[in-house]
Amino acid sequence: MQSRKVLFVGFSIGCALAVLLLAGPAAQAGTDATTAKLVPIVLQAEPKGIVPANAQASQGDTVAWLNMGPGPVTIKFITRIGLACTAPTNFYSDLLGNYETSAIVPGAMASICLITPGEYKYEVRRLTEKSKEEPLEIILTGKITCAKK
Repeated sequence: MQSRKVLFVGFSIGCALAVLLLAGPAAQAGTDATTAKLVPIVLQAEPKGIVPANAQASQGDTVAWLNMGPGPVTIKFITRIGLACTAPTNFYSDLLGNYETSAIVPGAMASICLITPGEYKYEVRRLTEKSKEEPLEIILTGKITCAKK
C-alpha cells in the first residue's frame, strides 16, 4: 500500500512539472504584449446578471470578471481551457486545464489570459437567501469567443 502511495505522489509531481515546463514556451508563443487587451465582464445582481454574456477576445487577451453583485460568486469553465498565458488571478486549475475560482466577494475580481482560440463556456454561481433555512443558488452562463490573432 505504501509503495502505491509513493508511486501516485511521484506520478502527480511528474505530471505537474511536465505541465509547468510545457506552459512556459507555449504561453510565450501565443501572446504579444503590445496587442493584448483587457476584456471586462461585470457580474451584477439579477436581472442583468453577466454583462456582456457573450464576450469577444483574441489570443493573449486577459478576460477579467468584476463582481458587482450583492454576494460572493464562483466561476467555473464548462469548456476546458488547457493552458493560460500568465498566472490567472483567483482561478485555479487541475492538471487537465479545467479552471474555476474560489469565492469572489463583492468588489473583487478574477482574471485569466487565453492563448488557444475557441469558444469557452462558463457558469457563474451565486448563493442568495430565499429564506434563512433554504438558500437559493442562482446559476448564470456566459461565453467567451477567443479569435486567432
